[in-house]
Amino acid sequence: MNTSETINEIAAALSKAQGEVKNPLFNRVNPHFKSKYADLGEVLSVVRPSLSKHGIALMQMTGFGDNGIVLHTRLTHSSGQWIESTYPVSNLGTHQAMGAALTYAKRQALSAIVGVAGEDDTDGEDAKESVEGVKPQAKKPVNKAPQALTPDKSAAALADMMADLITVDSKIGLQQWASKWREIKATLTPTDSGLITEAFYKVQAEINDAVNSAALEGSAA
Repeated sequence: MNTSETINEIAAALSKAQGEVKNPLFNRVNPHFKSKYADLGEVLSVVRPSLSKHGIALMQMTGFGDNGIVLHTRLTHSSGQWIESTYPVSNLGTHQAMGAALTYAKRQALSAIVGVAGEDDTDGEDAKESVEGVKPQAKKPVNKAPQALTPDKSAAALADMMADLITVDSKIGLQQWASKWREIKATLTPTDSGLITEAFYKVQAEINDAVNSAALEGSAA
């Protein structure tokens, strides 16, 4: 979990909100385990009024990590203090599959950071499903860890990855880059792996800034 430098005010406000908020109604049923849960809309309808009452705004934003999509859930207080959690969503796939995984992730992350129970305690059985209502695929054979490159070959691979990365200028392009180079990255030396990860996040931040700037210019026009 990441936080602002101090969290005394948001912690106090969140404590008050948690004292008022009730667990959401379980308005959905998992068809495979027959367990009940509250969908995302129900969880939001329960927690947002209490959070807002105590000066806490909720934000859920997606990003791209080395292993696919991640969800950032942030609670920001009127004082400027904040707390944030990061939840892995899914590897790349169809928009429908990613959308289903994202909805599930939003519900789980929101319930966790606010402190409400959004589903029956099934003693871990639901973890066997990849997303709600979808049976997991048969397990694939476990592959051996990729063989690490020598320092010279790792440096050469890093140079190729860097050259390709600097041409990326969109979120989709960044997503495609991560998919293309994922297996090679796993074979880099720890130092080279750290360098390409740092470069990846730098490009991601630049792209996000460009998108935000364009949105602001559009609204101003």
